[in-house]
Amino acid sequence: MKKKKKRFRRICQKQYKGFYTLEASWMMTLAVMVFGAILLLGVDLYARTGSYIKANRPKLENPVKTFREIAWGKSVVSQVSHKVKEGKK
Repeated sequence: MKKKKKRFRRICQKQYKGFYTLEASWMMTLAVMVFGAILLLGVDLYARTGSYIKANRPKLENPVKTFREIAWGKSVVSQVSHKVKEGKK
């Protein structure tokens, strides 16, 4: 009876080193493929975004004039809001 128990323990404690190596090679291959796919998708998205921006660029005839109009609008809004705050007090 003791012989069978010892033999059973030896069978259960046996380790298969080659199996882990094989599994690691498959996992590494899969990981590299997923990383490469993500990288390619990022580059494709970057290229499509650039072409979209070039195709839909806003037509600014005079950027300085546009900037001054926006700044003037901000000053008018701040003056109006300041007057409204004074009227509430």
